[in-house]
Amino acid sequence: MPQNNEQKQDVFDPSRFKFIGASSDDEVFQEHGPDIFSKRERIVSIVLHVLFALGALAIVILGIYYGTETQYRYESWGFGAVFGIAFAGIVFLATILVSLFHHELKSRGKENDLLAKANAAMYYVAFAAFYTGFALLVLRPEVLEKYLLSAPLFSFSSYSAYILIAICWVLAIGGILFDNLFKDQYVKEIVQDAFLALSLYIPFVFYSVMTKNYVISSMNDARPWLILAPIVLDLGVVFKALGRTKKHFHTAFHFCAFAAIAMELAMLVACGFAQITNLLG
Repeated sequence: MPQNNEQKQDVFDPSRFKFIGASSDDEVFQEHGPDIFSKRERIVSIVLHVLFALGALAIVILGIYYGTETQYRYESWGFGAVFGIAFAGIVFLATILVSLFHHELKSRGKENDLLAKANAAMYYVAFAAFYTGFALLVLRPEVLEKYLLSAPLFSFSSYSAYILIAICWVLAIGGILFDNLFKDQYVKEIVQDAFLALSLYIPFVFYSVMTKNYVISSMNDARPWLILAPIVLDLGVVFKALGRTKKHFHTAFHFCAFAAIAMELAMLVACGFAQITNLLG
């Protein structure tokens, strides 16, 4: 019986190791940690990725259609806002597809270094793309100027949209460079987790602007998404950390991360609808 257990432990599982070179005596592998996906979990993961990919595509279609169609013409949102929502949706779709291909290869023991780096980078890009759409729709200069007329004591620069876009892209590019240049894996994971945990709280700074200009009824009130999304992403970060040492948590991270981004994109579309209804009303 002990011999059988020892034999089981000696079986090489390629999905848990990555080839990193060869010495004069033997090939050298680096362990990834627990096998991320069982067969059942791989199926669940694929289904989740496909469903959220379809959701991202729906956001792109809705953003373009309602931002340019005759009744809901883009003049109401502004061309930049239509572009921002479409761009954020497309980047979210790309993030999901890269994640799907990366984890499918990894679960089969065929991890691709370039795809792995792209998978990590896409979360930073998705963060910047979301805030691009958020800034161009919610914080356009004409919106802030109208807000400032009714709330002069709570001053926002009319250029807040462009400042926010610049800051977020600098952070995203910095995160990607840090991931690729810094060698300490433990520190990199801590930085990644902190970035994800904090990234969706920024809209709270502009809560009063959104309440004044976009919330008109319980039907399209964007505030629940604004509050819930960062909490869901924080839960996802916990699952991500657990997934480094335990099985079955990485898919839960995917669900939380994708759901949080989807809620934020849905919030953008809801803000657009609210603004249009205000203008038409």
